[in-house]
Amino acid sequence: LYILKNKLAIILIITLLALVGYKLSNTIPKGVLPNIFFPRIEVSIDNGHAPISQMLYTVTKPSEEALKTVQDVQKIVSSTSVGSTEINLYFDWSIDPYLAYQLVQARMADIKNSISPDAKITIRQATPSMYPVSIYAIGSDDVSRAKLTEKLYYELKPVMLGIEGVYDIQMKSPAWSEYKLVLDSKKIATYKLDINNITTQLKAQNSIDFLGLIKAKHTQYILSLNQKRDNANDLLSLRINIGNQKSIKLSDIALLLEKQNPIKQYSASSRYKNSLVFNLLRQPSANSIDVQNAFNKKVEELNKKLSKEGMHIEKYYDGTDFIKEAVGSVIDAIALGSLIAVLIIFFFLRKFRLSLAALVIIPITFFITMIGMKFIGIDFNIFSLGGMVAAMGGLIDQMLIVIENIERHYEKGETKRDAIIKGSREILPIMGVATILSILIFIPLLLVSGIVGVFFKQLAIVLVTTYFISQFIAIFLTPIIAYITLPKEQSKHEDFMQTYIDRYISFLRKSFKYSWISLPIIIASLATSVYLYLHIPSTFLPEWDEGNIVVDLVMPTDITLEQSRSEFEQIGKIISSTKEVEGWTMRIGTGLGGLNKPINQGDFLVTLDSHHKRSSFEVIDELRAK
Repeated sequence: LYILKNKLAIILIITLLALVGYKLSNTIPKGVLPNIFFPRIEVSIDNGHAPISQMLYTVTKPSEEALKTVQDVQKIVSSTSVGSTEINLYFDWSIDPYLAYQLVQARMADIKNSISPDAKITIRQATPSMYPVSIYAIGSDDVSRAKLTEKLYYELKPVMLGIEGVYDIQMKSPAWSEYKLVLDSKKIATYKLDINNITTQLKAQNSIDFLGLIKAKHTQYILSLNQKRDNANDLLSLRINIGNQKSIKLSDIALLLEKQNPIKQYSASSRYKNSLVFNLLRQPSANSIDVQNAFNKKVEELNKKLSKEGMHIEKYYDGTDFIKEAVGSVIDAIALGSLIAVLIIFFFLRKFRLSLAALVIIPITFFITMIGMKFIGIDFNIFSLGGMVAAMGGLIDQMLIVIENIERHYEKGETKRDAIIKGSREILPIMGVATILSILIFIPLLLVSGIVGVFFKQLAIVLVTTYFISQFIAIFLTPIIAYITLPKEQSKHEDFMQTYIDRYISFLRKSFKYSWISLPIIIASLATSVYLYLHIPSTFLPEWDEGNIVVDLVMPTDITLEQSRSEFEQIGKIISSTKEVEGWTMRIGTGLGGLNKPINQGDFLVTLDSHHKRSSFEVIDELRAK
C-alpha cells in the first residue's frame, strides 16, 4: 500500500538511479581481464652485449641471491640471454602489491653498483595492462630501420604519450645509428695531436652551455650556447686546435662512417621492407576502448605527414575488438532476454501493456548494477560481463513471478489495487528466500584463492549485486508498473492453458502408479553425470577465435641473429602464402610483452582477414603442415 501511494516518488528515484548508472557506465574501464595486480614483480636487467656466462655470474646470480631476502617471496624464476636477465618474483597473495614493488626496488637499488654500473634495471608490477592493447609497426620500403627508430623515438613517441590513458610506447628491437670517426694516424702525428686531445675538443664543441641571465624590462632571459649538431656530417666541419693559434678541420684528419649499432633483437612486419614494431600500453585505470579510439585518430593524423616522407604506421593487432564484441554480446543478451520476457508474459497472460514492463525493468536493473560496479571498483571484462549475463535468468524469473502472482489474484475478480497488494505480499517471502539461496550458491567463489579466485570473484560480485538489485526492483517497481498497465476491470477471455493443465494433471495421476520407475532414472542420471564429469575436458578459459594466431619459434642454440632473421623471413613468406592471412608482425629475441628472449627464439603474431571463412584453428593446422 505504501508503494502504491508513493509510486511517483519511487519511479522518480529509480529513474534517477538508472540515469546515474548509465552515465557511470561510460566511465567504467573496459578490458579483457580484470584490472588487478598479481603478486608478481618482473625485474629486467639490460647489460649491453655481455656474454651469457658473464651475465649468469655477475648479474643473474647476485641479483637472485639478493632478491631472495625480500619479504614474502615464495618463488624466483629467471632467464638469461646475451646482455639480458629476466627475473620474476612470486609473492604470497596476501601481500600488498605496492609494498612488494617498493621492497624489490629498494633491494635492487642496494646491489645496482655491485652487479654492473652500466646495467639498466627495469622493475614492473604484473597487471593485465602490462600487455599491449594493440600492436603497430612503422614501415617503409626506402627509409632504413635506424631512421625509422629515430623518427619514432624522437618525434612520434612524445606525441603518442600525450594521449590520455597511454602509459608507454614499447619499441620492439630499435635499431640505432652509430657514427664512427676513423682518424688518420700519420696526419695526427704530423699535427702532434693525440686521441684524448681530439676527444676533449669534440666534446667541448658539441654541447649546450649555460652562459647566464639577463634581466631587462621586467623580463628575464636565459642565455645558452647550443653547439649541438643536427646532422652528423656537420661534425667534419668542427675546428681542431693544433697550437700556435692555428686550427684544422676535423675532415682533414678523419673520415666519418655511419653504421648500425649492434643489435640483439629484431622486429619486422609483412607489408614493408623495413619496419619497426611497437606496442601500445595503457594506464592500469584507463579505458582500453577510449585509449584505442584516441590513438587511432592520432595515427591517422600522423600518417598524413609520414606519407610525404615515405613512411607509414600500420595496425596489426587490436585487443579492443574482443572487448567490443563482449560488450556487444551482453547488450544482445539483455535485448534478447527482454524480448523473451515480453513474449512469455504476453503469451501466457495475454496482457500486451503488462508485457512491455520487461523492456523497462531489465535495462533499469543493469544500469543500477553499474552504480555498484563503479562503487566497488569493478571494470567491464569477460568475467564481470559474464556475471551480468548469468544474472539475467534470475532477474527475469523474479519479475515473472511477481507479475504472474498479481495476475492470478486479478483473474479471481479482485480489484486491481487488492490484486497487486496481495500478490506482491504473498510472493515477497518466498522470492526473498529464493534470492538468498541463489546468492549463497556463488558465495564460495569469493573464497577461492589464487588467480582463479581473483578472476571469478568479479563474476560472483557482479552476479550477487545484480540479484540484490533485481530483488529491490521486483519489490518496488514491478508492482507499480503492474498498477499502471493493468486495466481497471478484468476482461473476460478463455484461459487456453487450462486444457494443458488438465492434461498434465491426468498424466501426473497415472505416473503415480509407476513411481518405481523414478529410481532407475535417477541412478542413470547420476551415473551419466559422473561419467561426463570425468571425461569432459576442463580449462581455465574457453577457446575462442579472436582472428589472430601466435606462432612461437625456437631455433638451434648455436645460431646467430642474422641466421635467425633469415629463417624467420622464410617462415614469414610461408605464412603470407596462406589465403586467410592479412598480415603479420615478427619478433626475434623478444616477445609480445616486455620480456627478452635469446636470439634463437621469437614469434609471429598473424592477423587473419576479418572475413576469413576458415576458423583460426583450421588455419593453425595448415600452418603446422607447411
